Parts: sequence; structure tokens; C-alpha cells
Amino acid sequence: MADLVVNYSLASATALTNPDGTLPAILTNCTEANGPGATALGSLDKALHFDTGASIQTTLSPGAVTPNRFCIRVAFSANGPVTTRQNLVECTALPFAIFLEPGSASDRFNLVVAVANSRVDWAIAHTTNRVALTLNTWYVVSLVYDLDTLALMVDGTVHAVTAFPHGGLQAGSGDKLWIGSWVDGLRWPFKGDIAAVQVYSDIPADLETALDAKRSTPEWFLTHKYNAIRPTLNLGNKTSDFYFDSAIGSYVQPFVGGLIAYTETHGVAFEMHGSIHALYQSDSNLRRSLGALASDEINGRRAGSRKSVFAQGCIYWSPQTGAVPVLGRLYLDYEMLGEGGSAIGLPTAAQTAVPGGFMQPFQGGRMYYRSGASNAFEVHGSILARYDATGGVTRWGFPVSHESDVRRDSQVLGKVSHFESCTIYWSGATGAHIIYGDIRRKYLEAGGPQGALGFPTSSETDIPGVAGPARYNTFQQGSILWFNGQLHVCYPFRFFVGRVDTKEEDRDFLDLDGQNDLYCRIAITVNGHRVYDKKLPEGDKHFSSANIKDVNFNVPYALLPNDPNLSVQFQVEIWECDSGNLFGGDDDLLGRFTKDLNIRNAWGLRDNANGIFRASNFGPWMNFMDWSIKPQLGANTPLDFFSAINRGTPTVDFREYAAAFGDVDPDWELDFGLIDDGLKALFYELVVKGVAAGGNCFGMATEAIYAYKDMSRLSRPLSRFGNWAEVENDFNVRHTYQVGADAIWWFVGQFLSGKTHNPVSVFQDTWDAHNRGLNPVICLSQNYDFSGAPHCITPIAWRNTGSEMQIDVFDPNSASSIRQILIDPARNTFRYENGRVYEGGEWSGGRLHYMPFSVLNHRQRTPVWDAIMLLLGGVVMILGDSAETVSLTDENGNNLNAFKDTSRKVENLSGKFVPFPGLSGNNPIKGELLLGMQPKRSRLLPIDSGLLNNVSDLGLNANLRRSLGTTPAASVNPSVNANLNVDLGAATRFRDRAALEALQRVQQPTDLDSWVHTLRGVNAGRLNYYLKRPLQALQVGGAIRANDRVTLSAARLQAVDNEFKVVAQNANTYTLSAVSKLGAGRDFVKVTVENVPTQANQELKINLQPGLNTLDVVANGAPFNATVTYEGRVNDKPLRRQYTVPMAQGMRLTAPNLEDAGTLKVSGIERVLGEVRATQLIQGR
Repeated sequence: MADLVVNYSLASATALTNPDGTLPAILTNCTEANGPGATALGSLDKALHFDTGASIQTTLSPGAVTPNRFCIRVAFSANGPVTTRQNLVECTALPFAIFLEPGSASDRFNLVVAVANSRVDWAIAHTTNRVALTLNTWYVVSLVYDLDTLALMVDGTVHAVTAFPHGGLQAGSGDKLWIGSWVDGLRWPFKGDIAAVQVYSDIPADLETALDAKRSTPEWFLTHKYNAIRPTLNLGNKTSDFYFDSAIGSYVQPFVGGLIAYTETHGVAFEMHGSIHALYQSDSNLRRSLGALASDEINGRRAGSRKSVFAQGCIYWSPQTGAVPVLGRLYLDYEMLGEGGSAIGLPTAAQTAVPGGFMQPFQGGRMYYRSGASNAFEVHGSILARYDATGGVTRWGFPVSHESDVRRDSQVLGKVSHFESCTIYWSGATGAHIIYGDIRRKYLEAGGPQGALGFPTSSETDIPGVAGPARYNTFQQGSILWFNGQLHVCYPFRFFVGRVDTKEEDRDFLDLDGQNDLYCRIAITVNGHRVYDKKLPEGDKHFSSANIKDVNFNVPYALLPNDPNLSVQFQVEIWECDSGNLFGGDDDLLGRFTKDLNIRNAWGLRDNANGIFRASNFGPWMNFMDWSIKPQLGANTPLDFFSAINRGTPTVDFREYAAAFGDVDPDWELDFGLIDDGLKALFYELVVKGVAAGGNCFGMATEAIYAYKDMSRLSRPLSRFGNWAEVENDFNVRHTYQVGADAIWWFVGQFLSGKTHNPVSVFQDTWDAHNRGLNPVICLSQNYDFSGAPHCITPIAWRNTGSEMQIDVFDPNSASSIRQILIDPARNTFRYENGRVYEGGEWSGGRLHYMPFSVLNHRQRTPVWDAIMLLLGGVVMILGDSAETVSLTDENGNNLNAFKDTSRKVENLSGKFVPFPGLSGNNPIKGELLLGMQPKRSRLLPIDSGLLNNVSDLGLNANLRRSLGTTPAASVNPSVNANLNVDLGAATRFRDRAALEALQRVQQPTDLDSWVHTLRGVNAGRLNYYLKRPLQALQVGGAIRANDRVTLSAARLQAVDNEFKVVAQNANTYTLSAVSKLGAGRDFVKVTVENVPTQANQELKINLQPGLNTLDVVANGAPFNATVTYEGRVNDKPLRRQYTVPMAQGMRLTAPNLEDAGTLKVSGIERVLGEVRATQLIQGR
């Protein structure tokens, strides 16, 4: 209840008291004048005239007025030109003042209200640019102070507010209230008439309602931020009044040394200063590209670096690099790398266009983004140097992976980066080298660096001395040679001498069987040097009586064919031994075989790809000799698959969740008892926890690709992994990737573009992805809505015969056996069998779609990651498994569920919610996950001529960006001998700022901004409904029974007059939780209201103001005590405070000081955004 402490009607120049005779005042040099008559302060027929030397003073006890909730009202008329400050009232018992300042013309003036805050000293609110005030006109000005907000009202309308993060005022310096002058009775005299002065302890309900409505305005947030940073950051003077910048959808308050910007959907204002601000201001195109400011200037991850985050990018700064922006997808993936803390360091220049996309340089590398691709990727170090030296993006295309480890089990062997047209490997022993084309394909088939060949030791080069095209790559343990399409893999090898078949040469008649007595001499010469020379058998032995002899000798000298200059001569001499025969004589040479092996003949393999030979005609007594080139290697490693058969994991544990998602920190949960704003815990419980219960096929298919690319601890051959317990954790982590941000939003984008119901497109796109190194996972389902045994497989080969398209795949349900997807291009249908039958076409039957490796080759973020939600304008709804969707429509009954669209037109899918059912197993998501991307639209309504009639002298240009004023003078303490000049000169002005705000309001309704969601209970359990927009969320929880109907509807969610309603067919009690992320950092506020009762078929209504500054809840149940909890992080410090709030019908919660969460203001209301009926202040515990 507001109490009138001072209630003066200024009718007599000789005596002045309250109507009850209390609080007598001392009047000096006042004269009587006519009053205004009827006013908001009563009927005032008389007034007192003030001029130089006139004043009124009274004694006001410091305890007489509540210091955190009070109101001062003055009825006055200014008579003469206002050329300097003129005081209406000022107080020393409580530090407040109301005064006039010069206006934009000689017959105009401005009003200022001021209080002395305990943290920031004097602060003001003023009418400049807000309302035109003229001389000789009666007005009622009100200074209203409510906990943390100072409001200036003229004739009942709030024209300006100033907000404080710490609302306490300074202690009074005396006990006097002065009217018509400063506190010395002389300075800044008012020149005009005053009819009434009222001072309230507490606030009248109608004024409080009007002030509360301003807690969601841009000015409230802009001034709140300004007063928050004033003690530590000096931005200098304002250079104009705040204005709306339509290019970024934000309200901007400019200063000499920076700016403060507020965006309605962010719920909090942010500052920008220094070099980052200088860059931002210098480039209008950059401002449009970055979008709305989403953080203060904060520390980057590299020591000494700073950054400011925006809706569509970030500006990073360090002493070494200066200020540099990173935009769009480059920014998202740079942040996921760890930004300045990653190997590539900080950006050194802005992105530049390259053929097909963009490139951006960093301290230690570069990032590339191909236009239309799912992700951007970095390249650095020796791999980048090799990439550049051999043609870069022009020759090799864009990177399709970040640089990653090449592993064998837990051992890191080297590094690899994949590009669209090549792969570059690096190891400490070999350096960086490129392989591509057929050689790359063959190398990967041979096991890559984990296989027998090891790492490359050269980049692809011409084979010298060969007619026609010929190329080679050398490796640690061999080479791969290409001769006009013919490939040879040359491993370390040895020679083998097999069967020797000779003609009868032995003529010693005493040798009764008449066969040859053979021996061999084997020699190897390398680059002209004899390295091996041996007789077989050794010594004076020979193979007796053997025209045909299976020598079967493995020559014990290995050759390593990884030097293009390696020249080998293999020589075998076959001798007939006459030693010891009666008429023997000398031994006879039966034949000499010589073979030269070099890179030009693939060290023999070009003559026979298998290295198996039969030599003949190399001596008069020789029929033939079998010999071979024998590779010296372990088991070869062609593409294969896990022998472990796909099975389910009932629960993906929280550590596996954290391993899959880079923005989940289980240790933080332990530290603070909550995970961020609570959504990650909910996402785990409803989406992640059971995602592998029906099988791990997505995880197995993805892990196989990691293994093929040497990025997994599970190296080939994969068939050796048959022990499920040994690999289950690996599969679980990769399987969880399917519900990550990149994966889910890829799926949404594919669905909305029609790519999930186009089998021919899937064939072409997956083949193209494979050829660019983006080995895909293919997903199938039996039904059109992605249900019916959804399953994931790994494609390895593609064939197009013209009449039929075939994709060879490994199926996690079938180990290493190869199966085929068959596609009929004429009918655009597919069929796949693995014990189940999957088949469908464009608009009927099952679904065939895919996900490229670029979406999966990194740890994921939760799909509600703030950065991606801001960039996409994303909307996410999560529904627990105790209820299911009956219908999802807009407010006019039009379907918004994309799966239920029957138009068969891709363009009609835009602006609808896309359910994500999970990609594998039987109902992997326990409940429903629905996602939408909000179209980017103009923030301006078409200007209505009737609306313009309410606006005076707007003078705005087409995009409403003109500053609304000129440079003000410095603000000074109004209690010192100086003029507090807030006049903004000949500023653009208007009588009704609300009319201007209406012009700038977001179009309503927009797609995904208003909807009606009808649910049906599946079983007796708990309704759990979660809605997340970019930086704000709402959760509704309560009991539900089988077949219960509950309707949840949203209206104008982007507007301040938003409304969320819950209507259930049975009486219930609900828990409501609202979350507001305070920008792109870790700060957030969460408000939970428990025990809210509702009657059957009666509406529970909720209004969420930006930043949860106020929260309206109106229920039609019985009176109750609500438990209200504020928790979160502010300035990176945890907070938690709980309140018990009695509620009769409706309540408005006004956020406490979020840094100490002391007093909660609770106002009784009958409707959302309605008038305040009563207010109470409740202390937390």
C-alpha cells in the first residue's frame, strides 16, 4: 500500500502543510497564481509562482520514505525560456531530484529525474527525444523508483527508464526536501508555477503497472548494462540517443568509446569497446554479416586474447593479431575446435573468397569452407605447407576434415587431413605427402598408414622413362604405381625359386638313371652392387638325378621398392654337375636367367600383377623355371567390417554422453549440482540415455569410417573385433553422434530440401561424398515417417548401369558380408534386404537418406547449442515418453508437422517442425524431438498510415537507423554546482515512442512463433515438455494419465506480449521452469515455480519477458503457496535462492538482484501483462 508522506497543494504563499496539518514547510519569495484545475493529483485551482530567490523547504525524516520503493509527483507549468537547469524538487533525506533542462527550441524543455545509486552515483532518466514539452502548459511529472528501476512519467505515461543491477541508493546527506531550487535554496531556481507536490512511500498500483511494462523495453536493458559496467569500464559520453539498427535487429546506444546493444530475443544487453568496436564501426557490411551482439567483450581461450560474440560470428582480438572477425559456419567450427586455444591459434585476417567458397588465415593455419557444405575445416603445419606447395584449393579442393591423429590402438602414428581430391599424411619420420585419385583409393584399400605400406614418403610423381601416363607414390614399406589406369601395389619382396625343368644333358654312361645332377647359383644386384650370391645346395652338393627339381627356395634377401631409382637384377644360373663322374669334366651351364626389375616395370609386377612367372628359353638345356616375387607383409587389410554383430545397449552412460558432446561437462554438474541451464541433463534423460537400446548400427557404421580413415583406435582388419564388450563403448559414443547438433540439423535441412525422399539423389550425393573423402553413413526406414526398423549401414562401392543403380554396403547386422541397395532410376525407388525389406520412393514407402562424414568427423554439440541456434534461428521441442503428439498446428488450425504434410511439395515443408525419430533401432528416442528453422525475415512491419498519424516529426530514414539525437554534454552530479545538460539538441523527436516501437516490432505471427500442440497421455507418468528458442527456454512438468488430453499453445513468442497456455482435461498441479541464457557465454538464469494448480479445462497462462526480468503466471486454481527458485550463473558465479510465494490467482515475479538474489518482488495480477493489484517483497532463503 502506497502512503502519502508529502501531500502538498500549493495554494497559499504564506503557509503550507499536509491536509492533516503535518509537515509544515518554509516558503520563501513565492507568489500565488492560478492552478491547472483538474489533474491526476486532484482538482488544483491555485498554484504558487517561483522565480529567482523563491523556494520551499521542509523536513523529511530519512526513515519516512521506503528507500527502495517510492514516488514523487509534481504538477507544474514552466513559464519562461529554459536556458539552464531548473529544479522542481531535490532531497537530501533520500537522494533524488526532478529538474528541467533546455529543449530543442526556445519554447521547449526537457524533464530529468535523478537518483544517487550506491554503486554508480547519480543516474538519470530524461524526456529528450521522447515527448515534446512546451512552455505555459501544465504537466504532472512523476519520479517512480522500484527496487532497481527509475522511471520518468509525464501525465501518467512512462517516457524513460533507467535500470540498475544493484538497486540500492546512497544514504541521505540530510533531512530536507526542497521545492523550486537546489538544496541551498538559491541555485537552479525554477521559473514557473507549481500546483502540487506528492511524495509516496511505496508506489501507487497504476504507476507500478506502468513501470513494470517498461522492464522489457530496450531502454531498460541498455541502461541496466550501462550502469553495470560504469564502475569498471568508461565508454565516455553518449554520441546520440539509442536507435534501432534494422540491419542487425538490435537497439544500439552509441558512446565515444564503444556501444551497448540490445536484441529482444537475447534478453540482455551487451557492451563492445576498444579495437573490436573500432573494427565493427568501420565496416557496415561486416555489421550486417555478424548480426546482433551476443556477449560482452570476454576472454578468449588463448592467453591475452579477447572476443565479442555475435549471432552469426565473432570478432577476436589479441595484441599480436588485432581485431579480426570470423563468420558463419567458419565461426561455429572454429569455436568447436577451441578457437584461439586450438592448433591454428587466432585469426590474422578476415575471410576471403576462393573458388567455390571461403578461406581464412590464422596464426598457425587456415580454415576453409565450401559454399553449401555442412562444415568448415582447418589445415595447419606441414600438411598445410604441402597443400599450398602443390596447388591448394584450386587443385585439391576443400578440406573435408580437420587434421586428426592416425592411430594404431592407443598409439599416435602421425597426422592426416582429407581433402576433396586428395589426402595428405604426415609423420615425424616421413614428413607430409599427398596421395590422390586411384592411388589414394588403392592405398586406403591396402590399409592406409596402418597397413603394410605405412606412411607415404613422397607425393604423387611421374614415373620416369615410361611411354604414356604413369605415376607413383612411395611409402615407408613400398610403393603404389599407376600406369594409365593399371595399379600395382609394391610391397617389400623376396625372390622365390620354384620348379626347375631341364633337358637331359648328362651323358655319363655310368650314371644309370641318366638325369641331370643340378645345382643353382642365385645372385641379386642392386644399383650395380652385388648384394647376394649363393650356390644352392651349398658346398659341393647338388640335386642328384633330377631333370625336374622343385627347388622351392625363398631367397633370404628382402628388397624395399620405395625408391624410384631402385634397380634390381635377379639372376639364376642352372648347372649340371659333372664333378665325381668318371668322364665328367667341367660342370655344364644349362641356362642363365636374368631379370631386371625397376619402377618402370613395377619391379616385375607389370609383367605379372601377381608376381608369378615361368621363365623359358634362357638356355639350350632348359625347359622352364618357375619363380616369383613374394611380398613380405602381414595380413593384407582390405575394407572389411566388424565381426561383432549389432546389438543394443540399454543405457548410454553419462561419461559416454560427455565423450560424444563437447559442450557437456559432467564435472561441472558435480561442482554446481546442475548442468548449465538444466537442458543438457534433460536432453540426456529423454534423448541420449536410451538412444542405443535398440541397437548400435549408426555407431558401428560411423566407427567403421573412422577406422577406414585411420582416426579410430580400432584399426583394420575390423573383422578381428568380435568381442562386443571390448568395443561397445566405442560404438556407444559414435552412435550418440546421431543426436548431435550437426547431425540433427543436417537431417532437418535434408528433409526440408526434399533430399530424404529422393533415392536417385541419395545415390548421386553419397557417391560424390565418397569421392570427395566424405564417406557417408546411409540410413533407411520401412515407413514414410522414418519409423519401421530404422537402420544404418556403411556404403563402400557404387555402380550405375543406366537401368539400375547399386550401392554395396556393409551391414552391422551381417558382419563383413557385402549387401546391395538397388535403385530404379526410372521410378526413383529403392529396395534393400537384410532379413527385413526396405523399399520406397519419393512420396511413399520407406525412406533412404544419408549423412556425410563431414557432419560426423568431430565431437558433437547438443542440438540446442546456443551458437547454432542463433545462427539457424532454431526452435527445439522435446516431449517425454509419457505423452504423444495428437496434432501440431498454427493458431488457425493449419498443420505444422512436416511429417504430416500431404501436399507432396518440398516448398510446403518450410516453416514446419520436423520430428527427429532417431536413425536406428526401435524407437531410440524415448519421447519426441521436434526441430524447426525459423526463416530470416525483415524485422519491420509495413508502415500503416494510421499508425504514422500518432508519430510526430519522426524524420526517420527507410531503415530507421538515423540517430535520435546529437552529442550530449557530460553528465554530472546534480547536487554539485554544474549544469546537468542532457539536451540532445535539435534531435529527431516524437510524441509517442510506443508508436515507433510498434513500427519496429517483429512481424507476428511468424513461422514457428505461434502454434497449438495437442498431446495425449500414453501411460500414467509425468508430462515433460521442453521448448527451446535461441536463448530462452520453457519447461512444463506435471502428472498425466493414459488418454489424458493436454493442449499447449504459444502465441507471439518473439514479442514481449507473448503468451504460453496449458489446458488439461483434468485438474492438475504443474511445475514451470523458464530459462534465459544471458548471451553466448555460460551465464544464465533459471526460474522454477512449483505447485501451480489448475482446474479442468481452465487455462494456465505464462508470459516470459526478455531475460526473465519479469515472469507472469496466471492460474485459475485454488490459492496456494508456490515454491519459487532462482538459480543459474551471473558474471560466471553460481547463484541459487528460493522463495515461498502465496498466490491467489496470478502473480508477476520481478527478478531479484541476480548477483545476490535477495528480495523477490511479487505482484498480484488477474491476467498476464495486466494491472498490479498488490505487491509484496519476499526475502529468499
